[in-house]
Amino acid sequence: MCSSFNICIISFKCFWCHGIFFLALRFTNTINGCKNRRQVIYSVDQSSVNSIVIKKRSINVPANTSTKLSTTDPYTTLTTDIYNGVVRRFTKVTKQLRPAKPVAPFGLCFSTSTAGLKVPDIDFSLPDGKKWTVSTANSIKQITNEVACLAFVDGGATSEPAIVIGTFQFEDNFLEFDLENSTFGFSSSLLRKPTSCANFNFTLTDGP
Repeated sequence: MCSSFNICIISFKCFWCHGIFFLALRFTNTINGCKNRRQVIYSVDQSSVNSIVIKKRSINVPANTSTKLSTTDPYTTLTTDIYNGVVRRFTKVTKQLRPAKPVAPFGLCFSTSTAGLKVPDIDFSLPDGKKWTVSTANSIKQITNEVACLAFVDGGATSEPAIVIGTFQFEDNFLEFDLENSTFGFSSSLLRKPTSCANFNFTLTDGP
């Protein structure tokens, strides 16, 4: 039984490997979890997400907020209070963009028929100054040639866990789940390296 595993997602395909890459990953604690070939659901240490930061302004995340990483949820889902804070801030820092009619399940959409879409990073602030940066490729979902939406979903006032990070936010991020040490490592977007999950050879093995 392996003590760690990695995933790297591109175009909604999940590639699995074990112990074969050496990247500059940042780590935080994880608690509980299940994994099989079709599904990964892991809980992040309840103190791990301190806040969500957009252009140097923090959106408050209540103490002991539960956070999960899931390959069965397509987009990051937030409780209504956190979601509204993210949308308010994101709307303010993207006021130069022309709004578009929301497309379900998203609540904030933009017209992309004019200039190219440029949006600020969204940072999940973690302990010890660490942060998981969600860049445009993982925060904006292109719906049509004319419309793109913030790929975060309102999960309702009492949804549990309060933060569920979904597969769209995983795409072209290298993730390592260390089961033995109960830690979670992440690269943030590989597209800024520049590389992508498509460039990895997941047919390699550790040996016999």
